[in-house]
Amino acid sequence: MPSQPMELITKEQLDYQLEEQFVQAIETTLIEMIDDDSFREAYRNLKLIFPIPECTKTIAGKDLTLLTDYSTLYPKSFPFTRTVINLCYERTFSPWTELHQIVGNFIVKKLNERYRLKLIPNYQVMNTTDSGFFETLRDAVDNGSCDVCVSSVNINADRLKQVQYFCGYGTSSSGFLRGPKNPTLSITNIKDLNQTGVIVLVYSSFYGNIGKRYAPAATFKTITSGYDEIYAMLLRQEAHAVVADVSDLQKWLNDNKEKCGSNCLVRGFDTPFDYGPFVTRKIKKSNTAVGMMNGIDSRSIIMYFFGMIVMLLLLL
Repeated sequence: MPSQPMELITKEQLDYQLEEQFVQAIETTLIEMIDDDSFREAYRNLKLIFPIPECTKTIAGKDLTLLTDYSTLYPKSFPFTRTVINLCYERTFSPWTELHQIVGNFIVKKLNERYRLKLIPNYQVMNTTDSGFFETLRDAVDNGSCDVCVSSVNINADRLKQVQYFCGYGTSSSGFLRGPKNPTLSITNIKDLNQTGVIVLVYSSFYGNIGKRYAPAATFKTITSGYDEIYAMLLRQEAHAVVADVSDLQKWLNDNKEKCGSNCLVRGFDTPFDYGPFVTRKIKKSNTAVGMMNGIDSRSIIMYFFGMIVMLLLLL
């Protein structure tokens, strides 16, 4: 069932926190997923044009690039009492719907295997029209209506301050789609959009800000009703171009080349980025966690205090 953003936030939602062991377990499933052959095959079958990124984090003193036994990263217990785990993503289209559920199903499968549970995934499809794409998903994990956001959310420095990201499970890049409007106007790279009178459509401020860096003279219009309306406006020649995820734009053009015409093209630009899932940053620290969130495990703490005692004895 689709979930709508709540207008009234209860005290329980304001006080909502995740147990550190919960976060650690989720992160471990995703680290394992990125290296899993079945996930990689499913990812390739979706015909996504960018590769799966490597997870280069060091967790609990373990270099993940050298790790083969992921069982050592799981906490001993999984503090979750419900049988249904709420996994959320935005209203979207193929192949993203399939990818989000592949990720969610993998998380649930690994948790069930590791902790002998019978968790059932409940996919909440969020309407992001009113509050915005990232803001809606962030608020859902912050108030507890969504346990884990499994959406392919672009990772950047600003968002890292607001939510607890894990290793990204995919890579993409910004891009623009040149539409049929004004075919005599040459637009073959992003800087060609930097002209007065050129109209560019975006869905979110994320792509609006990126596009404006390259084409500040263009007029950017944010259309929060969704990509169906954006593409319809492009075909009605109400704008010259769309700036969005280059994978999305290329897929749409492949499916609509005849409608769009020979003048239409897709080009990527800017630095490629990872995308991936996240949970709230409101995390309750635990003495029993392995130290996944700060890279310190219990053995490191013991050795630290042992070293301090030895130094004190030498000074006596």
